Amino acid sequence: MRQTSPTMAALSVLRITLLLTVYCLSSVSTTPLSTTPVSTSPVSNASAGNQTTKAPLAAKVTISPEPALTESPASQTTKTAADPVTTEPSKSNTSVVTSVTTGLIVNPSPGIIFLPSPGTSVSGTCPESDQIHCGTSDRCTRIRYICDGDNDCGDNTDEDSTLCEAWRNTDCERNQAKCTRSGRSDCVTISHYCTLTSPPCEGTVDQRLCQMLANGKIRPLREIQLHTTTPAPTEPAPTEPSIHVREENFAGQFLMKLNNTIRHPDCPWLYTKVGDQCLSIFFVGNMSWMEARTFCQTIGGDLFTITEDFKAFAVLLQHFMTHQMTADFWIGGRYINTTVGWTWINDAPLPLGSPYWAVRHEERCTTRRINYSILNTTAEANDGVCYNYVQAPKDPPVGHCSSLDYKYYYYIADDNCFIKKSPLCVLPGEHPKQAQ
Repeated sequence: MRQTSPTMAALSVLRITLLLTVYCLSSVSTTPLSTTPVSTSPVSNASAGNQTTKAPLAAKVTISPEPALTESPASQTTKTAADPVTTEPSKSNTSVVTSVTTGLIVNPSPGIIFLPSPGTSVSGTCPESDQIHCGTSDRCTRIRYICDGDNDCGDNTDEDSTLCEAWRNTDCERNQAKCTRSGRSDCVTISHYCTLTSPPCEGTVDQRLCQMLANGKIRPLREIQLHTTTPAPTEPAPTEPSIHVREENFAGQFLMKLNNTIRHPDCPWLYTKVGDQCLSIFFVGNMSWMEARTFCQTIGGDLFTITEDFKAFAVLLQHFMTHQMTADFWIGGRYINTTVGWTWINDAPLPLGSPYWAVRHEERCTTRRINYSILNTTAEANDGVCYNYVQAPKDPPVGHCSSLDYKYYYYIADDNCFIKKSPLCVLPGEHPKQAQ
């Protein structure tokens, strides 16, 4: 027998070891894999030009949210995992997935959502405010994905050439436009540009884009009609007359007022006809009560007094109202003392109360008394009700002179004799006519 050398023995052992190793590896490769479910993950599939291809729809499997893929500079859009609706997967050739919680079918391509069929619990509008319907389907995509170079809608409506020509601008980044308002210019999103009011944005954004966003559906610009309301017809603004025209108008009005206050063919100079009397309604002057009486006496009359006939007083009030008088006037009534009380300048008693005196409100209330001449007695009216309204001079008197004031609708009031008011003069008795 040939004797085996130690070297040959070692080689034999090594050969046997190698054969055993190959056999073990072959056994492992034929063993079935674990049946534990494995979540599928999107895999980036870059092609020439660094463009990302979005896969066609496939079988639906449930996946967990995964980090987003930042797109290449060719698209200049970052679509993040923070985007809602079960977190949008990265652009890849992965399958369509279904959210087990909402029933929405979510495409792994960023921003694309297929709304559920009729009868489901999800409404037929886009689930989030920053989404918009695609042109020819019920898909929704992010507004910020419009004209980003990717066919996010699948029907290419979000990349329509005329739409993108209006959507892009050279003033700001994509999806933004320059908004000028309140004296400043800023780059804002087109969505924000369209919703700002008071004041609205001024800029170059095509208003059809704003109408498209308001409609909630991507459409070619040629199909969009602006929904505007026709403003109600407005009256043209009155033209402000020139200073010369205003002066002429004022002069005409003033002359008309003079003709109705200090001029009349049947009365002397500075008097006008009011009823059966000639009165000087000298509204152009202001003076104290004593000065007013002196003025009236100088022009041949005296301060106005009211006779027992109320008709003359009523005619005077009507004259004031017709010719829109607003001045306050002194008349010929005065307070003498506590014994004599109020009298006219001709010493006749000045009637108090209705219908001559103004009604005034006072903090302190008083009762009113009624005279029963047959019984020769007086009694409190209405069981002694206390009233805050007084139609009489103040008691004790504050002023000792009577006037007709505009604020009291030209009913008689008592006032301080030194306050400046216009004189109201009456021409007593017969009077010559004014010379023509």
